[in-house]
Amino acid sequence: MLETQDGPPRLIVHGRLDAEGEVKADRTVTVAADLTTLGMLRVQGESRLQGKVNAGGHLSVPSGGAWIMHTNDGKVAINGDLRVHGTFRSHS
Repeated sequence: MLETQDGPPRLIVHGRLDAEGEVKADRTVTVAADLTTLGMLRVQGESRLQGKVNAGGHLSVPSGGAWIMHTNDGKVAINGDLRVHGTFRSHS
């Protein structure tokens, strides 16, 4: 545990922080710039993303163990219903 003399416990790093094990947050994690993971990023619970989501490889969205959306090699597959609120364009 890391505690400070006054105020709430906190860690301030000016520069680079290398964590060779697990990093866990029980509440909110805020990233003010880019977030890069060299392995897998697992999020349990609700995720809110504002702005763009760029997936440089595959992107899967699971629900109850099965995927409901998957992107792969220029294709998007939807397993279930697709609702579009607004304009939908399809070019062959």
